[in-house]
Amino acid sequence: MTNSSNSILIPVDRLEPGMYVSDLDRPWLESPFMFQGFTVHTADEIAEVQRICRHVYIDANRHTERKKISQEPRPARISAREQRIQREQLRKSARSYQSAHHLVKDMMDDIRLGGSLDVPQIKEAVSECVDRVIQHEAAMTLLTRLKNRDEYTSQHSLNVAILAIALGRHLGMDRKQLEKLGECGMLHDIGKVKTPLEVLNKPGRLTPDEFQVMKRHPTEGRNILMGYSGLTSGAMSVAHSHHERLDGTGYPRGLTRDQTTPYTKIVSVVDAYDAITSERIYKPGLTSLQGLKILHDSKDTHFEKTYVMKFIQSIGLYPVGSMVQLNSGEIGIVTRILSERQKTRPQVLIVRNAQKQPVEPFFVNLLNDDRAPNGHTYRIATMLKNSEYQADIRQYLDQPTEKKSA
Repeated sequence: MTNSSNSILIPVDRLEPGMYVSDLDRPWLESPFMFQGFTVHTADEIAEVQRICRHVYIDANRHTERKKISQEPRPARISAREQRIQREQLRKSARSYQSAHHLVKDMMDDIRLGGSLDVPQIKEAVSECVDRVIQHEAAMTLLTRLKNRDEYTSQHSLNVAILAIALGRHLGMDRKQLEKLGECGMLHDIGKVKTPLEVLNKPGRLTPDEFQVMKRHPTEGRNILMGYSGLTSGAMSVAHSHHERLDGTGYPRGLTRDQTTPYTKIVSVVDAYDAITSERIYKPGLTSLQGLKILHDSKDTHFEKTYVMKFIQSIGLYPVGSMVQLNSGEIGIVTRILSERQKTRPQVLIVRNAQKQPVEPFFVNLLNDDRAPNGHTYRIATMLKNSEYQADIRQYLDQPTEKKSA
């Protein structure tokens, strides 16, 4: 519990608008609140605290400071109930994501050490990913942006599975097709377990000889998957062909447009996007907007135009989890797409002010024309790399850590 000299323990029936709640009478992770420490501004927000707590700590200094600020016009905030719903969606999705990531990582380690694939377990993990994408697609796609470059290969395989499922859903695929597509995505890079780690994790540009070694992984993937029954029939083909390109410039066989399957073409699009936007040992990741531009510029030469355009349409120019700078100079994180027709006007969580200093996070709703402090209508000015301000989205969205949830 908080014990600073500025913290005062009060019963919740004494809460007033403008008070800064610094701690609860229960663990934060057992509460519905998205942030550890927040100001209550409305009767609805106070009622939400009273619903779960008997006592809270308030910070007297922050209370005094916020009362002055709260006199000024403030952007609209999502309700406490909506915060609770979003947080629970993230929790459920995070548990599924972490469980699947551990499975993929263990699967690759086992194969690397001479073990075998647990096909039923893979299918179960893919099925759960399909469930989560269907129920909470935004939460699952956000999780694909929380990348750890030291676990790139396993995280990338899972991210490709999730993004492929999401794209397949926007293409109108049924559940059975989504499960097959997810399985193809999860196993597409399995051949990398045969790539020497000194090549796979080299912190610099590969030499021509090393690149030839790297280019063997599609064939190695096919060879690994050939030994298993029960896998979807497309998995082996996708593993073997996901680096082929429509114009025949890909590898390992130089196949052209009509020689690869629709599943391969879909996985190729999302595989390239996740690789382009990921931080790697040897290169920084690009922004989502830069990644989508590369895909767009390569449509009909490297990638199937239909799948590229549908992917761009489905993910939007500012995907959930993107860090952006608004025209006010403030820095925020896209947390929700509010309209399928106006994806350039999402919900944004402001985390830094115009001077780029951290602030108590608050939401602005770009769809409802919230006003910036300068009086202008908020809009997104530019997209930033998530690493640019060393911002961890989990810090603001209160995701569970890598530890397993109880």
